[in-house]
Amino acid sequence: MECPTPVQSGALLIAAAASVFCADAIRWGAVVDGLQLGIAATSTPEPTLRILLKNASAKVQRVPISHEDYDTFYNVQISARAPRGDELAVFDLATLRYQVPSIGPGPEKIVWLEPGEVHEFTYPLNQLFIMNGTNTPLTKFRKQGYTVHAAFQFRETAVVSLDLPFRK
Repeated sequence: MECPTPVQSGALLIAAAASVFCADAIRWGAVVDGLQLGIAATSTPEPTLRILLKNASAKVQRVPISHEDYDTFYNVQISARAPRGDELAVFDLATLRYQVPSIGPGPEKIVWLEPGEVHEFTYPLNQLFIMNGTNTPLTKFRKQGYTVHAAFQFRETAVVSLDLPFRK
């Protein structure tokens, strides 16, 4: 039996991600206060959920993306939606480890986004769980018709991505 070439191996990884999500295209939400949030999946180097924050305005934007404490805690919320419309919070293992210190959150982490610039947050799929009493891995919901979307809170408003469907 022949070993796959690097090109064949890459194609297999892309096929694996495509089998989990309907498409590898970015699902962009509406523009709010000049920012837009997108969601996508990728398979390299490992299956990952990508959350993309884009400056859709014509001016430079100052955006607080997180608070820095022991770990960086981003202003991103991920949710899964059941076919009947129920919404479940999705947690990253890093978020579950996060404990707010008794003195409050640390300093804000700021990014300056040029017009058209995108800041990306990545979450390995094997670290995403739904807290439903059993801490079920997100990947277990793929055959049940769930979708995943993200929200990013900034200023007084939140930007939200479109839903990213799982394959049945």
